[in-house]
Amino acid sequence: MTDYGAATIKDWLRDLLATARSGVQFETSAGAEPGRSYAYLEYHRSDGEHSILLFCVDHAGDRPLLRAHRFDGSAAEMREHINALLPAEDRPHR
Repeated sequence: MTDYGAATIKDWLRDLLATARSGVQFETSAGAEPGRSYAYLEYHRSDGEHSILLFCVDHAGDRPLLRAHRFDGSAAEMREHINALLPAEDRPHR
């Protein structure tokens, strides 16, 4: 997904609400640690599908920007996306 801002966040939240209203069982998690360049919100359904909203600090420009990335899929697919996006020292250890 190329939109890193409000539209990404809004769409993810809409899907989370739709999942909650659907009656499908799901769990949520969130995380952020001091010194890390990311934070995340995640939900995963009982059928094994995950959806994550990953917030990263982008230092490429003149000033740091906070970007939101959305990924959907299996736990293995989520790890692949996160590992491709984050430097090794910032990757979550699960």
